[in-house]
Amino acid sequence: MSIKHSALKDRRHHTRHQAKDNLIAFDSRCFGQVENISMGGLLFKVLSSNDYDPPETFKLGLLSSRAETYLESLPCRVVKVSRGNSSSSHNSVTNTLHIWVRFGPLSLTQQKQLAMFIHDNTRPALMSS
Repeated sequence: MSIKHSALKDRRHHTRHQAKDNLIAFDSRCFGQVENISMGGLLFKVLSSNDYDPPETFKLGLLSSRAETYLESLPCRVVKVSRGNSSSSHNSVTNTLHIWVRFGPLSLTQQKQLAMFIHDNTRPALMSS
């Protein structure tokens, strides 16, 4: 039996936006480039030469160098981690991690700040549900 793609339900509740190139996500142990973001969470890419394994829950900071804006201590929960390897010109292996996180409960102030941050630092919407 085959399932038609249109029959699959998208679980997203928020519009996803493509991040501009200058958007960085970080915690106390790593930082990476944000690929997309919504009011519900984000996907960011981390390049690491070690075996960084993100904790299940943590506080995330967001930084935009272009807009000179910063958000701190956004509660997050890791939803998925995808690992990939690439060789560099110096015969070392770099681990590329794609980390999907869902934001935890945000205060009203954090929600407003995040909405403005998304507005100021993203390209047009990728997908909504």
